[in-house]
Amino acid sequence: MVVPMRTNSDTGTRLFFGSAVIPVDNAKTGKLTLGPGFRALLVFHKVYSKALLSAAKSRLNAQRANMRSDNVADERSP
Repeated sequence: MVVPMRTNSDTGTRLFFGSAVIPVDNAKTGKLTLGPGFRALLVFHKVYSKALLSAAKSRLNAQRANMRSDNVADERSP
């Protein structure tokens, strides 16, 4: 989910990232469990989620660095 964000000096977008894992009732045992398919993919899901967050963080840091260098260049211009 994304939400427009405005501060005193800038505008931007706030990104909310997350996932939910909800167990289901096992008809045989009556206990809450994750399905075998989900359990098999859980490791991949965790690695992929961390990779997505890392990529987003890197991109945001690069954008911030570019904005800072643009601001410095603007201040030096006559």
